[in-house]
Amino acid sequence: VRYTPSQQRNVPVPRSRNPTGSDAVHPQKDSMKQQRKAKTVAGVGAGVVVGTLVAGPVGFVLGAAAGGYAANKISKNGERRAQRHHEQKNFQQAATKSAAAQSGAFA
Repeated sequence: VRYTPSQQRNVPVPRSRNPTGSDAVHPQKDSMKQQRKAKTVAGVGAGVVVGTLVAGPVGFVLGAAAGGYAANKISKNGERRAQRHHEQKNFQQAATKSAAAQSGAFA
């Protein structure tokens, strides 16, 4: 299902499958996705060049596929790391504001 930008603001966020149960979505998720697309295209281009130099016409196709796949997976790993960091930061902020932390129970 595709939504227009104005409709995207009203789409509910699906329940998180993270072990922490956090539903906090990274504030730059959309820009990271756009960057991932650009990096994938760059990976395809680099794969084409390297594949062509190494194996000619067959390398052209295989290099494009391998370069795009590798760039996409590397970018996704970076996005997951940023999401985990964002969730950890939110958890720590909530923990320091909790009643137990305020009363000095963990001091």
